[in-house]
Amino acid sequence: MKKILSLILVVIMLLSVCSCGGDNNSTGTTESPKEIEYIAAEKAYTELIEAHNLCVSAMDSIYGAWYFSIYEYDDYYGTSGFNEFCDKANVDPTELINAISDFAGYSVSKSTAYGLFEEFDYSTYFVGIVLKNNGTYEKINGHLASAKESLKSVTNEYSDYTGYSVLKSYYSEIKAYGEFCESPTGSFSQLKTTVDNYETNLRNYKNDLSFIFE
Repeated sequence: MKKILSLILVVIMLLSVCSCGGDNNSTGTTESPKEIEYIAAEKAYTELIEAHNLCVSAMDSIYGAWYFSIYEYDDYYGTSGFNEFCDKANVDPTELINAISDFAGYSVSKSTAYGLFEEFDYSTYFVGIVLKNNGTYEKINGHLASAKESLKSVTNEYSDYTGYSVLKSYYSEIKAYGEFCESPTGSFSQLKTTVDNYETNLRNYKNDLSFIFE
């Protein structure tokens, strides 16, 4: 009889432990649909910030190269001019000379390469090649692709909470800016106006979203 009672007590204790374990699991926190969308929106915002910063950096290089060819080329010459150009365009000298040599099909000296920068078409073209070769454009597109994927999980239902409509506009503006960086068009004055417009719009979108995500 005592053995039977002991067995019954053991069973009761085991059932009690299992019941407690079940209660602990049932009280685990789960995100609401609103919170799930916020997390996705925040991830998209983070990716867009990265793409935005890369676009600004890329355009700084293109703008610097263009400006140098028009206004500063005659102030320098030879190897020192080449190095000064790289500094103003914020590009690695080795990456630039390699891009020019690959294009020419033979090893080009820095002094010879500098002669190309008299024409802004060449200077911006080769800076663009450097940006392509070092993965800048690929990174921009990668961040945009990740942001787009995250935005698929966000709807307009919680727009006040996730900034959905602003995020979409921010994405579209960065995408257009990235495409312009890869293929800039117009005169130098038009370039400056276009860049100012893009960067003003992007800055405004970022400022609006920072109230939500920062």
